[in-house]
Amino acid sequence: MTVTALVASLNPAIVARQNTGVDSEEIQVLQKLLLEEIRSKHPEAMYPAALCTLADLLEIEEQDGLDKAIASGSEQEAVARCTCRSEDTAQAVFKQAIAMARRPENANHQWYPYSYICGYLMRRAGFILQNLADCQEMAMGLLQDAGRWMGSNGGAAVLRKYRYTSSDGELYKDIEGVIEGYCGALGWLQEKGVPLSSAHLVPLLELWDGVCWLFENGAKPASWLGHVLRALKLFNAEVRTDALRQAEVSSKAMVKASNLWGPLKLAPIKMIFEGADVEAEAGRASKRPRR
Repeated sequence: MTVTALVASLNPAIVARQNTGVDSEEIQVLQKLLLEEIRSKHPEAMYPAALCTLADLLEIEEQDGLDKAIASGSEQEAVARCTCRSEDTAQAVFKQAIAMARRPENANHQWYPYSYICGYLMRRAGFILQNLADCQEMAMGLLQDAGRWMGSNGGAAVLRKYRYTSSDGELYKDIEGVIEGYCGALGWLQEKGVPLSSAHLVPLLELWDGVCWLFENGAKPASWLGHVLRALKLFNAEVRTDALRQAEVSSKAMVKASNLWGPLKLAPIKMIFEGADVEAEAGRASKRPRR
């Protein structure tokens, strides 16, 4: 596992970005090959963070292939790549990381595998919506999968067991990215004329319930609340009420606001959640730019 940690900690950005503005392709390739070898020959040496690093590198490779397919006019190839179900895809490796994080010996508030797979699914859905006009159902399925991973059976359940401190910068950045990405994806669907249902809203409400537990003793980040409220405006009162009825929520703030989501009474909602600018001391660097 020590060797795995050394390989996973390689940072292609350090090697080349200072001079070129992009990551070192050679280091990326080397890191990916080494992690694949360890996963194949010594799976017991892998752990959730290392698997997420490998999946991140696989996504870069997959996206390169998708971009080339679209550039060459081969939508059929792009669709085939999007529907690949190999155990060596980024999505499969992310799922492996989550399965490992859920083991009793690893159950220590590991949120990041959920944020990684949610980000991946939302990016892939966005690519499909922008480039494959006949595959909207596929994009919808990916967003639904992202919702399942961030809801009560996924990331939200982790947040309910954790309490935020000012040193949790990485956690802050990850949650912010998931909320912003999912709310943005709902906006994409509306722009494309895709009907929105309570199934799209339930995971967001459950994730927000997790945030309320995370910040149980303090104000919730105002920018996060803003994203959630803008997303809620995409739904009518009936759908919002139905979504809350289905959602698994238990935080004091969410229970107190239960009668406000349907009519979307913004002023009292903001008072209940005490939206404030919560700052993180440090955070993980943003996803490495694709070369």
